[in-house]
Amino acid sequence: MQGTAEMIAARFPVTPVDLSALFLREFRHLVEEKGQDWRTVLRADAASAPGRVKPGLATFVRVVWQRVAEDLAARSTEPRTVLFLHDAGLIARYWDEGGRTFLVTLQGAARRPSEGPHGLWLLCPMESRTQDPHLDGQPVEALRNDGELAYLDGEFLKQPA
Repeated sequence: MQGTAEMIAARFPVTPVDLSALFLREFRHLVEEKGQDWRTVLRADAASAPGRVKPGLATFVRVVWQRVAEDLAARSTEPRTVLFLHDAGLIARYWDEGGRTFLVTLQGAARRPSEGPHGLWLLCPMESRTQDPHLDGQPVEALRNDGELAYLDGEFLKQPA
């Protein structure tokens, strides 16, 4: 539902992060630093498929995931910071090129009280409650009995802020 991320961020004490925007910003910075042409990167990406990313592009993507992780760590220095990631489909697109490792590492940090962030919310649009959480077909681990999974239904999303 359009506007869901904005509504959640307005209602709850979270630090919203448009993950695609952050990833692309860091990717563009890296491309500029390396003196490469962004159009070449886009062509390499278009010629790739999930699970079959060209080696040169994969090398860049892994560096970008590290930079994204560093950015989120910097945002998490305040006590009790809860990161709210949305528009996170690039995790799945680059699953084998660092997306999975990025997500699992961030989840692990959020589960440990000694590390930041204090909490992690990840918006995973789904068709029904019978589905396990996923991003574009890639599984997102959530511990059901530990309160790590919540389904937002239409009624919740229609409530005024």
